[in-house]
Amino acid sequence: NYDKALEYLLKSLKLYRKIGDSFGTASALTNIGIVYKDLSNYDKSLKYQLESLQISRDIDDKTGIANSLHNIGIIYLNLKNYNKAVEFYQKSLKIEEEIGDQRGVASTLNNIGIIYDDLKNFAKALEYYHKSEAIYEEMQDKNGSANIYNNIGVCYENLNQYEKALEYDFKAKIIFEKIGNKKGIAATLDNIGAVYLKLKDYSNAEK
Repeated sequence: NYDKALEYLLKSLKLYRKIGDSFGTASALTNIGIVYKDLSNYDKSLKYQLESLQISRDIDDKTGIANSLHNIGIIYLNLKNYNKAVEFYQKSLKIEEEIGDQRGVASTLNNIGIIYDDLKNFAKALEYYHKSEAIYEEMQDKNGSANIYNNIGVCYENLNQYEKALEYDFKAKIIFEKIGNKKGIAATLDNIGAVYLKLKDYSNAEK
């Protein structure tokens, strides 16, 4: 319910500004930017993220800086401006590594992998995906692991390495089923079906 979300976030922003809470102001700006991103209003989203970034820099909040840089990278990724997306992701990654934000590092590596995937540079995409995979596994983050397995599976499918694709797709499916992520299960089943279709195994594809 984006209208309600914006209503409360804008009220929150006004109050944070009134009491001079810079951390709260930056956080509210970031969240407003995320809502506009979800609404595909990328101009407004970018405006709020950049404002949040500036405040986080002013107060030297490295976590906030990294989050804003990451979110700006997502906006540029959605706009298919890959050079800008990589630029902001790399800046975000540097700070995430510096402050030891492993979940942030894994997420950023995954997103950089997605860019190279879109550019059909599958070898480079796999390089970033596997780095992300190792971190998610070390953290025992099941949802993160399953998502990255899905991405790796699609990458191997694009490389016509169908056995490897299915290996990762089924790894993702098992985890998504265990944690009850229906959206993840559906996406993975679709990926598995696509691989079987390319293998001309129509029975399994239909299943």
